[in-house]
Amino acid sequence: MIASAARRWLLAAALAATVGVAACSTPPTAASPYVPPAGAWAERKPAALGFDAGRLQAAVELAQQKTVARPAGLREVLLATYPKREPGYRILGPTGTRKGGSGLVIRHGYVAASWGDLHAAEMTFSVAKSFLATVAGLALADGKIGSLDERVGSRVRPDLFADTHNAPITWRHLLQQNSDWSGTLWDVPDWADRPEGNDPARYAQRELHEPGSHHKYNDVRVNLLALALLEATRRPLPDILGERVMRPIGASGDWRWLGYDNSWVDIDGRRVQSVSGGGHFGGG
Repeated sequence: MIASAARRWLLAAALAATVGVAACSTPPTAASPYVPPAGAWAERKPAALGFDAGRLQAAVELAQQKTVARPAGLREVLLATYPKREPGYRILGPTGTRKGGSGLVIRHGYVAASWGDLHAAEMTFSVAKSFLATVAGLALADGKIGSLDERVGSRVRPDLFADTHNAPITWRHLLQQNSDWSGTLWDVPDWADRPEGNDPARYAQRELHEPGSHHKYNDVRVNLLALALLEATRRPLPDILGERVMRPIGASGDWRWLGYDNSWVDIDGRRVQSVSGGGHFGGG
């Protein structure tokens, strides 16, 4: 998305100490902003954009050196990572293959540096959480959600929020990952995702926290947010993202947002896949 002139100035100032960019003393005016056409962003020499060319090149080389691209198959990576600690871990959705790392450095809409295969479709992970937050904002603006402090169970499947612990959970809790929702979704119990403690026999007897009082990075609950948004909007979330965000900003048409083999639900007589909020179990 194209930032405002003032925002671009603030971002440039924040980047200055890292890559040697010469930040402007005052924000640039927005008299005639450059808006790059989709698929044809112009390039400029780093110095012309205010960068120290040597320091920018050093930053690019560091990014290339720190890239981890082996093994290429992300299914192999997932299976080598999560089963060590998570009981019953299994991959529920499709996975991808990484190409070796790529990147862009852009200022004022112009490309100052690039590396790797910029057109390779890569599997993303927790970036999907930002997509969910964006769809939630659209749902709120459209009145599909009454307010962020509305109880989720008042608008979507009440069975997921029926007990006294889950009933008070709001959209804000799910978005801030402090709902402490307790239950099982898509055959994965909440406690099995990044379990707490060192005794596997006690994982399922975890302490319950009042919604809003305890943060936990937990993909089961993020996936619950995705399902709740699907039920509130009555539309596949990729359709909403594509229509309201991706196509208007000129994004490519080859992206996909996927869920799991077992995350299909009925929405008004139509079979729809509830997407995942990350690639922890595949999908994303």
